[in-house]
Amino acid sequence: MELKLGKMTSKELAEWMGIAYSTYRANVKVKLEKLKYFCKFEPCYGGVIIEEIYIPEYIKNFSHDDKIYLEEVKATGNGISSLSGITRNLMTFNKEFENVSENTVYHRMKEAGIRTFGPTSNEEGKCGPYGRREYLWAIKIDNYNHYRTMDADERKVYDELKHAYCSSDEVADKIEKLALLQNAKDDGEIDKIEKVQEDIAKNFYKQVIKKFKDITGEILVRATWHDIFETRSAFGEPQVKIEENE
Repeated sequence: MELKLGKMTSKELAEWMGIAYSTYRANVKVKLEKLKYFCKFEPCYGGVIIEEIYIPEYIKNFSHDDKIYLEEVKATGNGISSLSGITRNLMTFNKEFENVSENTVYHRMKEAGIRTFGPTSNEEGKCGPYGRREYLWAIKIDNYNHYRTMDADERKVYDELKHAYCSSDEVADKIEKLALLQNAKDDGEIDKIEKVQEDIAKNFYKQVIKKFKDITGEILVRATWHDIFETRSAFGEPQVKIEENE
């Protein structure tokens, strides 16, 4: 049985999950929370209205995706990754994802990242069972989840551009963080941003990120640095942090 667009009754959802209707009714809140991994929906009387399907078939052991996400991050060697990079890598080199849509892979890895590392934030308390993560601007090496931090010369160019655009160090740091968050929102990685001046953030991208490419020939993209608890010393510290969270 697969999910279907439109209304699905609670009995249909129970059947889809492979559980008794009485079990579903006794755990509706928990089951609907898990349903978010598989589709976009709105609760309604007697069931839900499904608006978009990510994964049509029920996966009982959903930790399988968590394992894949963690393996993709570890494979980078530096903890710097991105949802887009992971998605392209899996669709290109992992046979399991050959016939899966890009949107589905992206969404599955997005949810796996939240479950394994928690919301993207620089607050120590914001973490998951495997570690924590932060946004940063990183050099894109290829389309398949390979990124690196800026070297000393690149960092100098970046800092000069950033401070030429901003009136002070304090303003520069704030706008830099806003630009990272705005980019994450544009990519659908986070749903909303509080108190973000979108025009300023977008201008930062135009005046700093794009000019950086013109000068160095390298592409700066928003990536995510993962602090995996078991490999904390190996991955070191990121160069750019943000204070907001998902």
